[in-house]
Amino acid sequence: MYAFVDDANHEWLPRVPLLGDLLKLPIADSPTTAPLEGRSRHQMLFALVIDLLLYMARQKPLLIILEDTHWIDELSEALALDLARRLMMARAPILLLLVHRPLADNDHPQQIVTALDEMHIANHTQLDELSRPAVTDLIEKYLDASIPPELSRFVYERAHGNPFYIQEVVDTLTETGHIKRIGSIMFIERDLNDANLPQTIQTLVQARIDRLNELDKLVLKVAAVIGREFPVRVLVKSIPIQMEYDELLQRLRTLEERDFSYLETPEPEMTYLFKHAITQEVTYQSLLFAQRRQLHQAVATSLEVLAPDATEQLAYHFARSGDDERARPGAAACPGRRSAVRDQPPPLADHAAFGRYAKRPGRTTRRSGIGDT
Repeated sequence: MYAFVDDANHEWLPRVPLLGDLLKLPIADSPTTAPLEGRSRHQMLFALVIDLLLYMARQKPLLIILEDTHWIDELSEALALDLARRLMMARAPILLLLVHRPLADNDHPQQIVTALDEMHIANHTQLDELSRPAVTDLIEKYLDASIPPELSRFVYERAHGNPFYIQEVVDTLTETGHIKRIGSIMFIERDLNDANLPQTIQTLVQARIDRLNELDKLVLKVAAVIGREFPVRVLVKSIPIQMEYDELLQRLRTLEERDFSYLETPEPEMTYLFKHAITQEVTYQSLLFAQRRQLHQAVATSLEVLAPDATEQLAYHFARSGDDERARPGAAACPGRRSAVRDQPPPLADHAAFGRYAKRPGRTTRRSGIGDT
C-alpha cells in the first residue's frame, strides 16, 4: 500500500494510516494523522481516497459500479458527493454508476440523486423489463444450456422480465424436478402449470429456503443476521450448535450450489456474500423475534473477540440483541475500543447510519457511491 501511494505522490505518504480506518487494517498513526479525530479525520480520509481515485483514472479509465444505493449510509453518501464535486473541478475519465431500486420522493437516497442533478453531471437511465427474446437468452446463459420455447414462455409470463425473479423461477423449477438438464439441453419433465409458483419474489425465495435441510437453513439464517457479507470465522463462532469447521464449509458449498450465496474472498479471510440482497432480507425476516435477538447477541459476542474495533457493527448487533447500553454508537462495548473510523461525535454520519441500520436486516455495507441507473 505504501509503495502504491508513493508511486502516486510521495507527499501523500503521511496520510496512509487513514486508509487503515477505511480498510480495517492496523496501521499506526503518523504525526500527521495522530491528532485527527471526527470530522477533520473524515475530511482528510475523503481527500486521500479521491486523490488516489483520480490518480488511478489518469493511468487508465475507471468504472466504479456502486450497488444497493437505496441503503446508502450518510458517511458513504458524503464521500460520494465529495468525489462528484472534485470531478467538476478536476476532470478525469471516471464513470460512477449508482444502482438502486425505484425511489419515492421521501426516500433518503433521493437526496444524493437530487444533489447530483443540481451539479448537472448525472444522467438517468430507467431499466425496463426484459423482452421475451432477452428472457430466453438470460435463461440459456444462466443454465448454460438451450431451452424449449415452452419453458421460455412460461418463465416470461410469470417473471415479467425481472432478472432476479427469472433466476428464482428457474431455480425453483430445477429443484422441484419440473425441468432437467441432459447434456447441453434442458427438458421439461413435468407439467409446468402444476409448479404452483408463489406470486411474489419474496414468497418464491422463502419457498426455496424451505426446501433446504434444517442445518443448511440454520447456516443461512445465522449468515443473514451477520449481514449481506459474512466472514466464515464469524459465522462458525455464531452458530448456536456444535458444528465442525469442515461441516460448515460443506454446507456453505451447498448454499453456493443452490445459488443462495457465493465465495467472495478465499482463505485465509474466507468470506461469503448473499447473491441477492432480497435473499438475505427474506431469510432474516423468517426468524422469530426471540431468535433474532439470540443470534444478534451471538454475533456481537463473536465480533468482540474477532473484531473488537468494529464498533459500528458491534453497536448494531447489540442493539438488535436488546443490549441498549452496549448499543450506543461510539460506546465502548469493550473498554478502550476505538471505532474503525475513529471516535466520532453523534452529529456525524455513523450515528445516522446506525439509526438506519437498526431499522432493517443486518447488513455489512460493501459499496456505496454515485451515478444512476
